[in-house]
Amino acid sequence: MNSPLDTGEISSLISRSVSTVLLRQFGLVASERAESPSSAPGAENTVESSVALQGERIEGWLLLRLPAKLASDLYQRLTGQGTPAAEGSQAQAQDLATETSNILAGHVAAALRATGRGCDLGIPQVDSDRSAARSPNPGQLQYSGAWNTELGWLAVDVHLRASNP
Repeated sequence: MNSPLDTGEISSLISRSVSTVLLRQFGLVASERAESPSSAPGAENTVESSVALQGERIEGWLLLRLPAKLASDLYQRLTGQGTPAAEGSQAQAQDLATETSNILAGHVAAALRATGRGCDLGIPQVDSDRSAARSPNPGQLQYSGAWNTELGWLAVDVHLRASNP
C-alpha cells in the first residue's frame, strides 16, 4: 500500500522533473527561485499551458507559465526556426509552452507511476480561461515552484489528489 502523497514528495518530484526537462530538451541548468516570479522581468507577458494528470488513484493538473520572450527563445533553440525573440510570434511561444508542459507532465506522471500511483496525461489546454483549473479541489495537494535559467524564469503549479488502494 502506498503512503499518501505529501508536499515534500511532490516538491522533490517536480523539481527533478523540471531540471531534467530543461537540461535534456534545451541544454539549460535550472536553479530554484526563492521569490515569486510575479514581479520578475517578463511577468507581464507570459504564456501558459496546463495538462491534466489522471489515473485510477490520482487526479489533478500541472500548469506551466513562462515569459513569452523565454518561450520564443526556447522555440528557436529547440527548432532552429522562428524569428528573433523581440519579434517572435505568440503562436510559436504558445506552441513551445504547450509542448514543454506536455513533456514535463509526462515526466511527473512517470515519476508518480514509479511510486505505484497510476497516472496518465490529459490533453494540454492552451485556452486563456483556465480559472477552473487554477482553483484547487478540496483535499488536493498544492505545489508552486519557480526556476531560473540563463535565459529567464519559469513557474510550475501542480495540484494533485491521490487516494490509496
